[in-house]
Amino acid sequence: LAEALPVLILGAALVGGAWLLRDLPATLTELRNLIGGWASAHDVTRQVDCAPWGLDKVYVIAQDGATTTPSDDPLCSWAAVSGRRYEYGLCLWNGAVALSRLLVEQQDTLRGERFAEGRTVLELGCGQALVSMVVADLFSGVRRIVATDGSRDVLLAAEANVARNLDKASADRLRLVPLAWGWFADGEHVRAVNDGEAFDVILGADIT
Repeated sequence: LAEALPVLILGAALVGGAWLLRDLPATLTELRNLIGGWASAHDVTRQVDCAPWGLDKVYVIAQDGATTTPSDDPLCSWAAVSGRRYEYGLCLWNGAVALSRLLVEQQDTLRGERFAEGRTVLELGCGQALVSMVVADLFSGVRRIVATDGSRDVLLAAEANVARNLDKASADRLRLVPLAWGWFADGEHVRAVNDGEAFDVILGADIT
């Protein structure tokens, strides 16, 4: 048995090597697709073309992934650069894209119901405010849109994206307001922005 062991090991290695070589092209193709998809989602600038869904507009979202706030403990393990605090909301995530697509595709129905003339909309965890911008462009009758996030750095970046993507009339109906979970004062301020009234619609995508 001892003499046959090296032969068995060599045979197992050859069989395993042949199996790996057989699947190598498919494995490499899948890896390339995964890396390409990740890179697309994390580009510094990301474009969202809404034309295939029914809105003739391309949103250009600038995203960084890191704030200038000093920190020794970044929040995102995939982007741990010493000295910069990472915030998920500085990136555009696919949940916001999916919700935006749903709004565009269902715009005719929604315009006569939840997003009718004079309604107000609150977005929680807005990140780069794509969803709120889509609402502003789709539903001109909506009286007020309040996009909130718990990070002021995120809201500053969102403000630049709103200025880049919306005309003045749409941008004037969209407010960016801080709202941190558990902070009563923030909640009261958000209600005050809406004249102390409850919102007609509350939206949220990728809320953490």
